[in-house]
Amino acid sequence: MHLLLKSVLFCFVDRKSEERDEDDDITSATAEIFVKPIFHKTPTNLEVAEGQTTRLDSIVIGRPNPEVSWYHNGMQVYSDRTHKIVINQDGVSSLIFQPVNLSDSGSYRCIASNGGGEDSFEVFVNVTRK
Repeated sequence: MHLLLKSVLFCFVDRKSEERDEDDDITSATAEIFVKPIFHKTPTNLEVAEGQTTRLDSIVIGRPNPEVSWYHNGMQVYSDRTHKIVINQDGVSSLIFQPVNLSDSGSYRCIASNGGGEDSFEVFVNVTRK
């Protein structure tokens, strides 16, 4: 598998007039590299019985580390008493249902974003009665 990383380079210039020589245009510069997020692992569509603990796992890379957001049928999902959004020490980003309810059925979109751009995927969860 070949991986193509696109990066965006931003350069910030710090000019101090007291340090400038007549021939100097720039006294110092700092570069920050942004790498667009890319998902390396995404979950597959899922059918699960209500009441079970269920998780949607993904792995995304980017620089700086991307912010990850989850959406259920277009509405943002937040951690609450039955939903947990976590990122473990191995970089696995998960949406955990504890327990999964019939109302959790539907489309889930995960969006990862940083200064270099964004990537996303969509997965469908079908929760069935016990």
